[in-house]
Parts: sequence; C-alpha cells; structure tokens
Amino acid sequence: KQWYQRRVRGYPSLTSASLHPGTVNTQVYRSSGVLYRCIASILSHWWKEPEEGARTTLYCATAKLGEENGGYFVNSEFRAVNKKQVNDETQVKLWDVSMEIIQKFLKSS
Repeated sequence: KQWYQRRVRGYPSLTSASLHPGTVNTQVYRSSGVLYRCIASILSHWWKEPEEGARTTLYCATAKLGEENGGYFVNSEFRAVNKKQVNDETQVKLWDVSMEIIQKFLKSS
C-alpha cells in the first residue's frame, strides 16, 4: 500500500481518490491555435463524450471505495501506481496541504 492509502484509513468518513478521466471531447479546444484545433478535430472521434468522461469522477465521488480508498482510478477501475511516480515524501506533503485546506470541514473527534 502507498503511504497515502495507509494514512487515509485513520479517517473512515473521508473518501479520497485521484483519477484520470481520459481524453474528453469538450469545447475547451476552441480557443486553441489553428494547428491544435485541426489535430483535435481529427483525434476527437476517438475521445470520450463529456458524459462518459465524467463517469470515473462520479464513481469516485459516490462509491464506497473500501480498500481502494486513497487510490488512483482510470475508467472507474482501481489502478496500481508506478512506485517511481510517487514517494512517501511527496505524499506526506500532499496530505499536509490537503488537511490544512479541509480541516474546517472535518467533524471534531
């Protein structure tokens, strides 16, 4: 288990997840340069529609993640993270900043 997954267990009412929604076909590209818009117009046929792109976010927001709480999700499925991409020091910093931001929303013990 990653440090973050072990740490989040101390807060049973807290759900935490990181995710990749995939490449989603939205209008965000309309203000991009001409070359990018041309490339996007070709590739967008293989991109997800916004409703499909929202599925992983909605899944993580509504599912009881259990052992997967604090994990990484793609296409609404838990995915293992490459250990080279994360380290305990970075996870501790992320945890500290996140706790500082959400502290006022957590119930008092």
